Parts: sequence; C-alpha cells; structure tokens
Amino acid sequence: MKRAVKYLSLPSVLYTSLFFLGLLFVVQSSPVFYPDSYSYLKMDLSRSPGYSCFLALCSFIFGSYFLSAVLVLQYSINFWSVRFLSLSLEKNIHLNKWLSWMLFLVMIHPIFKGVRLAQLILSESLAYPMYLLIFGLLLQGMKTQKKNPFYQAVGIAFILILVRGQFLFVIPVMLLAVLITYYKQWRDAKVILLFLSIITLPLFTNLTDMGYHKFKHGYSVSTPWTGIQIITMPFFVADKSDTQIFENQTQRQYFNYIYQKLEQKKLLLYQVPKNVKPMDFYYQQYVYICNRTLHRDGVQFFNQPEDMNKKIIANNQITMAMTWALLKDNFSKWKKMYAENFMSGFDTSKYFLLHLFIFVLATYNWFHKKDVLSAFIILTVWATILNVALVAAAEAVIQRYTFYNQWILVAIVLLLFQNLIEQKKYD
Repeated sequence: MKRAVKYLSLPSVLYTSLFFLGLLFVVQSSPVFYPDSYSYLKMDLSRSPGYSCFLALCSFIFGSYFLSAVLVLQYSINFWSVRFLSLSLEKNIHLNKWLSWMLFLVMIHPIFKGVRLAQLILSESLAYPMYLLIFGLLLQGMKTQKKNPFYQAVGIAFILILVRGQFLFVIPVMLLAVLITYYKQWRDAKVILLFLSIITLPLFTNLTDMGYHKFKHGYSVSTPWTGIQIITMPFFVADKSDTQIFENQTQRQYFNYIYQKLEQKKLLLYQVPKNVKPMDFYYQQYVYICNRTLHRDGVQFFNQPEDMNKKIIANNQITMAMTWALLKDNFSKWKKMYAENFMSGFDTSKYFLLHLFIFVLATYNWFHKKDVLSAFIILTVWATILNVALVAAAEAVIQRYTFYNQWILVAIVLLLFQNLIEQKKYD
C-alpha cells in the first residue's frame, strides 16, 4: 500500500497527466517541415548520419505511418529526458520537488512552443533530449563519483555529435566534469582511461561519419558541409584584392567566381546599406550567402564531375582549404563581426557578463566548498559559453542554435534560491 501511495504522489500524477495530454496534442498535430527537413529524409550527403538514420529506421519499421511514429517518439524522448534531468537535480542536489516542477515546465517549453521539437522534422528534435541526458548523467557521476554515469554520458555524446556536429563543445564540458570529480585521482589508470574515452570522441565520431557516407553514398568522407559554414563570414568581409593571397590557381579562380556571385547579389560587407547594421544584414542574408551562393553556386564551379556528390565534396574541400588564409587576411573585420555574432547569442553584452560573473563566482565557491551545486553551475555556464563561441564561428547565431541552454539561468536561480532558504533555516 505504501508503495502504491508513493507511486501515486501528486508530482507523479502531474507528470503522467501532462505526458498524456501532450501526447494527445502531438498525435493530432502535423509535422513541421523546413527546407533542411527534406535533405534528412533523403539522407543527402550533406547531412550528418544521426537524424537521417533515425528517420530511415522509423520509415522501415512503421512504413506509411512513419511520420506519425516520428512525432510520438520525438515527443516521448524529449519529455522523459527532461524528466530525467529534473529527477537528477532532485536526487543529487536535492532540488525541491515543486521547484523541480517549475524548472520542468521551463525545459519542456521548446517541445510545444517556439522550436516545437515534438513536431519538428530536424535534428534538433533528437539533439535537445540527448543534451539534457548528458547533464543529468554528469551530475549523477559528480555526486556519486562513480564512472558508469560518465561512460553513459560519453555514449550519448557519441550519438549526439553524429546527430549535430555543433555539439562537439560537450567534449570540454565532460572533461571538466571528470576533472572536477577526480582531480585528486588524475593519475589513476581508470580515470586516465575515462579521459581518453572523451578525448578520442572526435576521432570515433569522424570515422563513423565517414563509414556511413561510404556505405550510403560510396564516398569515404566526413559530412561535407563544414567548409561553406566556416568560410561564410570571411567571404562576407573579404575584398576583391584578396584573390592575391591564394597561390593555388584553382583556389584563386574559385575566389574570383564566388566573389563575383556575391557582388552581383549585393551580399558583401562593403555593399551593406549605410542605414543598416552589418550584423543585422548578415543575419538576414546568411542563407543567401552560405546556402545559395557558397553551396549552390559553389558546386557549379566544378563543372567536370558528373556526380553531384563529387561536386559537393570538392566544394567542401576547397572552402576548408581557403578559410584560414581568407580569415587571416581580413582578421580585424572578421573579429569585429565574430564578436557581435557571439554577443548576440546572449542577446546583450550584459547577459554575457552575467554568465561570466556566475561562472567566476561558482568557480570561487567550488574551490572553497568542493560542492556539487557549484560544479553543476560551472558546467552549465561553461557549456552555454562554448556553444555560442562555436556556433558564432560557423553560423548566424539564432534561437535554433542556442535554445538548448535557455533553461540554465532559470535552473541556477531556483537552485540558489533554495540554497539561500536552507541557509537561513540553519541560521
């Protein structure tokens, strides 16, 4: 009887009721498609394997009903991953159940509103829940000082990076979590092995990525999309005279070709209207610079190969090779654009300074107390900063790339509020 009463506690009833209410909403909803959605459905060469394989597996199992199954699965994975993190906070930092409920409502918001993860046919729908699972496991590992939760986090991170390469930043986050937990045992062979399993993640995800493309497309390459992303900002701020920095004849021809295309479309920094901020222009025109010029026009530069995939690979290779030289030659302009792009990830510089202040304060507190609360705050703020820093180098920083961390400040406020109340009780 006692077990039954415990199972039917008010929080449990609330979570279960909310899950089925949400499920009812999802089964009556339609999938939300974006242009990128179709490239995942077609398993294009330019898409990472994680989400494409998820969609293909659902299609194989559920046939003509696979889209409905995708929505139900995405919703369920997201909902219970949010619940897992809230339970981890309750168990390992003793977050009050009602404060945990408030945080839970904040974390499930992207499932139904804004990004609409339950309905969205994009990789974000799987990335968000796996990201939350990693935090829940890292918290568990730091509290119990057991290695199994850390290895589970590494396994999920492996899949997460294959779903969205953006999440390479979880590697330094996990390294910091292990360092905080085992700083006194860093010479222990088992701790070293754990460090190595995290450090080698990029190698194994890259090999898996290449293996997938070899099997599916016949080319042993990593997903050929990074080049056009990282060269977009350097090309935007470039000058016509930059053609001289390329000694390779093909690279010089490619630069002239793309520069001319961008100039014709009026998509260069010097062509920004005087009454428009360059960063605002960059956000509005990013898709036209990156996807529709560097990608769409870029592949047409390679008119010899008949296979479109060969052109995509060649375009990625040449942009990867040219990026550093173009960035270095326009570093002052690039640096200014990057800084503005980075700050926009926090809305304003004040919010960035707030994150920095919290990080420093939590670090100071951890050095004095070695407590899990401070460690968790350090990790979450560190992850927020790293995510924005990485995205700002390759994309226009918009909500699609930053919503993953929007729950963090709320979590910190609730945790500190509870900590303050408890201290007053003891006083």
